[in-house]
Amino acid sequence: MAARAWTGPIGRGTVGGRVHQGDDALGRGNVADAELSYRLALKVDPADVRAQEGFVGAAAALAQVQFEKGD
Repeated sequence: MAARAWTGPIGRGTVGGRVHQGDDALGRGNVADAELSYRLALKVDPADVRAQEGFVGAAAALAQVQFEKGD
């Protein structure tokens, strides 16, 4: 079953809110929360470019942090 995006104003608001949360988390240096926020945005709308870009950046940053910790 393919993922289905919410196309109405609720879906757009949800994605925008999650992207904003991700941006805020990155600004605070919390890459784990940022990655989660962008991932949740992508569950609502997998085609959202802002969520895609944020997720890729946050996931890479999270991987770097985990690598440096030895996790």
